[in-house]
Amino acid sequence: MFHFGARANIQSMHAVLVLAIAVLGNAPPSFPAGSYAPDFSQTSGKSGRALKDYFGKTYLLLSGSGDYYLCGPNQIGVWREQEGKIVVVFDGWGKEISPQPRETQRKTWPRDQRSGMFLRRGANRTLVLQSWGPHVGPVIFRPMPKRSVTQLLLVKEGMESTPKGLEALAALRIQKQTQWPEMLRFINDPKRTGDQRSWGAIVLTGITDPNGINAAAKLIFDLKPALTREKTEMIRMGLADVVAAAPTEIAVDLLIKAQAKGLVLASSVAPAMGKLARPKDAAQLVAWLTSKHEFDKIEALKALMKSEGAADGLPAARRLINDPEPMVQVWAYGLIARATTEPTERQNVINALGAWTTEFRGLESFFAMEALCDSKVREAVPYLNSILSSNTPPRFRRNTAVALGKLADVRSIPALRYARDRNDGRGEKAQELEVNRAAAEALLLFDKGEPKR
Repeated sequence: MFHFGARANIQSMHAVLVLAIAVLGNAPPSFPAGSYAPDFSQTSGKSGRALKDYFGKTYLLLSGSGDYYLCGPNQIGVWREQEGKIVVVFDGWGKEISPQPRETQRKTWPRDQRSGMFLRRGANRTLVLQSWGPHVGPVIFRPMPKRSVTQLLLVKEGMESTPKGLEALAALRIQKQTQWPEMLRFINDPKRTGDQRSWGAIVLTGITDPNGINAAAKLIFDLKPALTREKTEMIRMGLADVVAAAPTEIAVDLLIKAQAKGLVLASSVAPAMGKLARPKDAAQLVAWLTSKHEFDKIEALKALMKSEGAADGLPAARRLINDPEPMVQVWAYGLIARATTEPTERQNVINALGAWTTEFRGLESFFAMEALCDSKVREAVPYLNSILSSNTPPRFRRNTAVALGKLADVRSIPALRYARDRNDGRGEKAQELEVNRAAAEALLLFDKGEPKR
């Protein structure tokens, strides 16, 4: 989503910070899940120095969902208990993930220090790394003291990629599932700065408790204002994002009422409506297609593409293909492609979107790629195959691979295999590995269902 001016800055910050915490697990803490700090008191010699060099300024985090994060080296991966040990399987550095499918990675035994670690349970809830390749330990990972979510939210480095900040984020990710009431109190505390309160709303995104999601929506009405109107809007936008991540019927109804009262914009409500995809919301989404704000129209069109009532938006979408804003035009074409029952019309709008992707026109071309992915129609497959095999930025090729996996059209197998094996040094390595993995996972879907011909 692209917003310009103050709203652009607010939403860009939201996107960056939400992505920064998305890699971490989100289950309540349990042993051995939790945060650990290394203790080298029993290490010595060359091995001890090597272990200190690597683990000395880091924290080990094991999430209840089976992910681990080693803050400092920014090492990520998965863990499981097997044969009396905690088996930690290396998955990559930061966002440089392994290209092999995640479900395969979870089952892989580490073969050396480059591919993982074996930890054993020690006294007093510790985890012990006895050896790491040629280096003899032990490194004792001691559980860190429990901190309140307020203490974690106030970690100075919370918004930066530092070991301390990343550890605080991971701990918040785990605790918020049960401690969301305290987080909501923090968000509604006028003694906190607007940035602190907005940060709290951003970190809250991802809770799954329906009661918490409903409470976040209700807080939009009861929010004690920040010092400036912009900060207050940012906090409310963050709460709307909490609902959009895992919407409930009650919470979405509250968001709709909040928009009617002018507390949030339609563009902040439509994503939650699209995620829930209720046919009864189609009328409201169609009404927003006449908004004076382009992003209200864009988000309403995108939400309608996911709704069973998508066809209700066809008359408006056919008018909006002549909208003065090209990005509105793109999503209008996307809705028509998704909802029309006329084969000729569908092919025509798919061709129009395809032209945007082959004749680069700036941001509109990237929106067209997203619209092709979200159209979920077989007519888009040739264009999607071309995008996947091109030098398009990795983010869009990754999304394209995911879309092709869901379509499971045999015509996409060569393009997916090419993307899975591609290693030509183009782009950022971490992002290219994400494309490799997405293509590999998409190909797995062909084994789980009958490919369309």
